[in-house]
Amino acid sequence: MIQKIIKSATGERCADLDEGELKKKKLEEILNGRKYLLLLNDVWNKDAQKWMLLKPLLSTGASGSKTIVTTRSRRFAEIMGTVTADNPSLLGQEDCLSLFYSVFKK
Repeated sequence: MIQKIIKSATGERCADLDEGELKKKKLEEILNGRKYLLLLNDVWNKDAQKWMLLKPLLSTGASGSKTIVTTRSRRFAEIMGTVTADNPSLLGQEDCLSLFYSVFKK
Protein backbone atom coordinates (compact mmCIF):
# COMPACT_ATOMS: atom_id res chain seq x y z
CA MET A 1 0.00 0.00 0.00
CA ILE A 2 2.85 2.42 0.79
CA GLN A 3 4.24 1.89 -2.70
CA LYS A 4 0.89 2.76 -4.29
CA ILE A 5 0.52 5.93 -2.20
CA ILE A 6 4.02 7.09 -3.17
CA LYS A 7 3.37 6.43 -6.86
CA SER A 8 0.05 8.27 -6.72
CA ALA A 9 1.59 11.28 -4.94
CA THR A 10 4.76 11.61 -7.00
CA GLY A 11 4.37 9.56 -10.14
CA GLU A 12 7.58 7.76 -9.15
CA ARG A 13 7.94 4.02 -9.20
CA CYS A 14 9.28 2.58 -5.97
CA ALA A 15 10.60 -0.68 -7.32
CA ASP A 16 14.15 0.48 -6.61
CA LEU A 17 13.38 1.07 -2.91
CA ASP A 18 13.74 -1.72 -0.39
CA GLU A 19 10.45 -3.03 0.95
CA GLY A 20 10.68 -1.80 4.51
CA GLU A 21 12.22 1.30 5.97
CA LEU A 22 13.13 3.11 2.73
CA LYS A 23 9.53 3.17 1.50
CA LYS A 24 8.29 4.33 4.90
CA LYS A 25 10.93 7.08 4.95
CA LYS A 26 9.98 8.18 1.42
CA LEU A 27 6.28 8.36 2.32
CA GLU A 28 7.10 10.33 5.46
CA GLU A 29 9.11 12.83 3.37
CA ILE A 30 6.23 13.24 0.91
CA LEU A 31 3.58 13.85 3.57
CA ASN A 32 5.68 15.76 6.10
CA GLY A 33 3.95 19.08 6.78
CA ARG A 34 1.74 18.89 3.69
CA LYS A 35 -2.03 18.93 3.77
CA TYR A 36 -3.49 15.98 1.93
CA LEU A 37 -6.64 14.02 1.23
CA LEU A 38 -5.97 10.31 0.87
CA LEU A 39 -8.75 8.00 -0.27
CA LEU A 40 -8.09 4.30 0.18
CA ASN A 41 -10.92 2.58 -1.64
CA ASP A 42 -12.20 -0.95 -1.06
CA VAL A 43 -9.52 -2.05 1.42
CA TRP A 44 -9.64 -5.72 2.35
CA ASN A 45 -6.38 -6.40 4.17
CA LYS A 46 -7.23 -7.76 7.62
CA ASP A 47 -3.64 -7.67 8.86
CA ALA A 48 -3.82 -5.24 11.78
CA GLN A 49 -0.03 -4.96 11.92
CA LYS A 50 0.16 -3.50 8.40
CA TRP A 51 -2.34 -0.79 9.33
CA MET A 52 -0.45 -0.07 12.56
CA LEU A 53 2.72 0.53 10.48
CA LEU A 54 0.94 2.86 8.03
CA LYS A 55 -1.13 4.87 10.52
CA PRO A 56 1.78 6.79 12.16
CA LEU A 57 3.16 7.73 8.74
CA LEU A 58 -0.15 9.35 7.83
CA SER A 59 -0.02 11.52 10.94
CA THR A 60 3.01 13.43 9.61
CA GLY A 61 0.81 15.55 7.32
CA ALA A 62 -0.28 19.09 8.10
CA SER A 63 -3.26 19.84 10.31
CA GLY A 64 -6.48 19.25 8.40
CA SER A 65 -5.13 16.29 6.42
CA LYS A 66 -7.71 13.57 5.93
CA THR A 67 -7.66 9.86 5.18
CA ILE A 68 -10.89 8.23 4.06
CA VAL A 69 -11.02 4.46 3.83
CA THR A 70 -13.80 2.45 2.26
CA THR A 71 -14.18 -1.25 2.87
CA ARG A 72 -16.81 -3.93 2.70
CA SER A 73 -15.18 -5.68 5.62
CA ARG A 74 -16.61 -4.90 9.05
CA ARG A 75 -13.49 -6.56 10.54
CA PHE A 76 -11.18 -4.14 8.72
CA ALA A 77 -13.23 -1.17 9.94
CA GLU A 78 -12.81 -2.45 13.50
CA ILE A 79 -9.04 -2.89 13.01
CA MET A 80 -8.68 0.74 11.95
CA GLY A 81 -10.31 1.83 15.19
CA THR A 82 -10.18 5.55 14.42
CA VAL A 83 -13.86 6.48 14.16
CA THR A 84 -17.13 4.62 14.29
CA ALA A 85 -17.70 2.75 11.05
CA ASP A 86 -20.61 3.96 8.95
CA ASN A 87 -22.52 1.69 6.63
CA PRO A 88 -23.39 3.94 3.67
CA SER A 89 -25.36 1.20 1.95
CA LEU A 90 -28.07 1.97 4.50
CA LEU A 91 -28.06 5.68 3.64
CA GLY A 92 -29.71 7.42 0.73
CA GLN A 93 -27.62 9.30 -1.85
CA GLU A 94 -28.30 12.68 -0.24
CA ASP A 95 -27.26 11.39 3.19
CA CYS A 96 -24.08 9.84 1.75
CA LEU A 97 -23.10 13.16 0.17
CA SER A 98 -23.86 14.99 3.40
CA LEU A 99 -21.62 12.57 5.31
CA PHE A 100 -18.83 13.00 2.75
CA TYR A 101 -19.04 16.82 2.86
CA SER A 102 -19.07 16.86 6.67
CA VAL A 103 -15.58 15.33 6.65
CA PHE A 104 -14.23 18.49 5.00
CA LYS A 105 -15.92 20.92 7.37
CA LYS A 106 -13.92 19.67 10.36
